[in-house]
Amino acid sequence: VAEDALTVALTAVPKVTGDITAATSTLDGLVVTLEAVTAPLALAAAITDGNAALVLSVAAKTAFVDAGGGDGGLEIAAVETAETDLDTAISGEDTATIVAATIDLNTAVDDLVVLTGCIDTYDMVRPLREGWTLISTDKWIDSETSAWEGTATLKYKYTGVAFVSADFADLMPVEALYVKMPAGGWAGLNYSDLAPGMSAKELVEGWNLISSGVEADAGAVLSPLQGSLTTLVSQDAYNVTSENWYIDASTWGAVTRAMNPFDGYWIYMNEA
Repeated sequence: VAEDALTVALTAVPKVTGDITAATSTLDGLVVTLEAVTAPLALAAAITDGNAALVLSVAAKTAFVDAGGGDGGLEIAAVETAETDLDTAISGEDTATIVAATIDLNTAVDDLVVLTGCIDTYDMVRPLREGWTLISTDKWIDSETSAWEGTATLKYKYTGVAFVSADFADLMPVEALYVKMPAGGWAGLNYSDLAPGMSAKELVEGWNLISSGVEADAGAVLSPLQGSLTTLVSQDAYNVTSENWYIDASTWGAVTRAMNPFDGYWIYMNEA
C-alpha cells in the first residue's frame, strides 16, 4: 500500500453549540477516540483498501471556526503514535486520541488525520514503546523473516546470571526480551511453518525472566513451580499489556493474576 494512499479525512459536523463532551466513532475499520469534541458528531472517512499494519499520527494544528461575531479556535494536540495491538489487515482497528479545548461550535469543522506510514504484513505485529519494552511471543517464530520495524538499538535476554545480547532467534514462547527503541516501533513476527517444539526454560535459583506462552491465570501457568516459586513480578513500565504487580507466591492462593504471552515476568525461585 503506497504511503500517500493512507489518508483518512475526518469531517466533524456538530452544527450545535454546547460544552465539549467525549465521543467515539468507527471509521471503516479505524477507531478514532475523540476525547473532547462537541456532540452530536458525524464523521465520514474513505480508506484506500489494502493489507498493512498502521502507524497513526496527527500534526498539531488549530481549526478556526465562526463562533458568532469572532473567531474561535479548536486546538488539536499532536499525537505521536497511536497505542495499538493491530495485527491484522487495514480493515482492523487502530486507536488514536485527539484532545480539543473547550469551545462552543456552531458550524462545521473539517480536519485531516493522515496515516503516516505502513509496514510489511506479518503474522503478528506487536507495539514497542519509546524506550524499553518487554516482549515475548505466543508461538514459535521464524527468526529469519521476523523483523524490527523501527531502530532497535539494544536487545537483551537474562540468563539467570547476567543480561546478554539477543535477537529473534532467542525469542520463544517462554522467553522474554528487553528491546530498546529510541523512537518506538513494532516487532513484526512471522510464525514458523515447522512443527513447534516444546516450550521449556531452565530456571535457576534466584531471579528468572520468563513469559507464560499462553494467556491464562498465573496459578495455572506456574503450578509446576509451586513450592519453589516465592515471588512473581510484572513491570507495567515495560509490559504493553500486563499491569504492575508484585505477588508473594509463598501463599499459592494469591497467585491469581492473568498472564499475557506477549509480556515478560520476573520470578524468584528459592531452588532450581
